[in-house]
Amino acid sequence: MFTVQLTLGDQHWEAEGTSIKKAQHAAAAKALEGTKYPKPTARPSRDSITPTVELNALCMKLGRKPIYKPLDPYTGIRSSYNYSMPRGGGYPPRYFYPFPVTPILYQVELSIGGQQFHGKGRTRQAAKHDAAAKALKNLQHEPLPSKPQ
Repeated sequence: MFTVQLTLGDQHWEAEGTSIKKAQHAAAAKALEGTKYPKPTARPSRDSITPTVELNALCMKLGRKPIYKPLDPYTGIRSSYNYSMPRGGGYPPRYFYPFPVTPILYQVELSIGGQQFHGKGRTRQAAKHDAAAKALKNLQHEPLPSKPQ
């Protein structure tokens, strides 16, 4: 039998389990029930429908084709480094980064029937989802074409 003690600030919980992992989960469950701290927000499930999938379904109903065009990644760098500035010392620096390292921001342009939507994200996938979500907001209010009889 394993015993685990969980401490959050000045609060303590203890739980037992047949494995360390089960004891940890039991202590965490007790902590979630009895803590004075705010509860964590629920994450959306991994199998939830993404904006791109939802948009593809809507475009099929509307008879339109979404076209994603990747744009060059934007790094957000504004260089303040002066290449003509002499560096001191007789030895070159061991590690030299002339630009600050910042996260890359990917951009995507989504075209649907003459309308264009721009998405941004930390990954190409996130940028596509952002563009699709913007397009969904706009296209959800359009009437569906009537079926020929």
